[in-house]
Amino acid sequence: MIRRLMAIGAVFALATSACTAQATVFCVGTADAFQHALNIAATNAQNNTIKVRAGTYLTPDGGFTYWHDTGNDKLVIEGGWNVGCTMQTQDASLTVIDGGDEHALLDFYTFDPSSKADVIVRYFDLYDGITERGSSPITIETELGDARIENCRIRNNFALVPNTEIVRLGSFGGGNVYFLDNVVADNTARGSHELMYFTSDAHAFINNNTITANLFGTSADYVDGLILINHGDFANNIIWDNTPWYPEIWSGTSPLLIDNDIDFIGTPTDPSSHGNIDEDPRFVSASNRHLRSGSPACDAGDSSPPGTTRTIDLDGNPRAVRTVDMGAYERQGACN
Repeated sequence: MIRRLMAIGAVFALATSACTAQATVFCVGTADAFQHALNIAATNAQNNTIKVRAGTYLTPDGGFTYWHDTGNDKLVIEGGWNVGCTMQTQDASLTVIDGGDEHALLDFYTFDPSSKADVIVRYFDLYDGITERGSSPITIETELGDARIENCRIRNNFALVPNTEIVRLGSFGGGNVYFLDNVVADNTARGSHELMYFTSDAHAFINNNTITANLFGTSADYVDGLILINHGDFANNIIWDNTPWYPEIWSGTSPLLIDNDIDFIGTPTDPSSHGNIDEDPRFVSASNRHLRSGSPACDAGDSSPPGTTRTIDLDGNPRAVRTVDMGAYERQGACN
């Protein structure tokens, strides 16, 4: 059930409450309050949820940072909340993290090799970030914990330093990586070997994303692919019309590909891969990546892929109207 946003106040303040002895919930409405909550969450040894009120948040120098040294506590960050953080609209367009073409967006790390701390980011528009201090515009790296980006729009970001990606998502000690129900569009990584890098010593699941109109690799000595992945699978994605002369997936571990629309795979795949197509997905327009009537991606996904599907699409609408669609947006009307 989608909970609709009732109001957005003009004045934002930080509110914290200890819901249990082991959990803290923050309600934030300014960039300073957001970073302050991240600083507390990095050191309070509790499970933390940061509810971010709908609006635009200009990132500070270095981007919003979360550097977690020790412990198994979880961090969940969600956009789309109202003034009192009592109601949420699960629509990524309402909460913008804006780098202003000057700063990175998210710089999140857990450093303790024994830590099982998860990091989950969902319902944001991650916009106009750049490489800063040698880091990618969006970096989330954990040790034993899971790293997740879900239901986000990632657009108009620039990786201007060689060998940095737009998105770097990893778990290095045994946690899983999840990249689910996101749109990645109109980003540029001209000096990089890839646009996105996903790595996990356990498994990475890349499901129901729309990845299109991105440029990468045009000045690199060599290029791996639009997406470089280790120990990962792809299901229900549309990966279409990116830099045309380079592959869109590259991996040394033969990923399993199920029911994707990809125009240039470029890597050996698991022999169990099936249901993949190479057809124009028929977006509504060059700037609107919803599916038009007659799209071959409509009702063409797998409803129970490895790594799961979420119950809502990027707009906050039901994910499975009939059979799950490929891509981040579920067509709510008939396919034809």
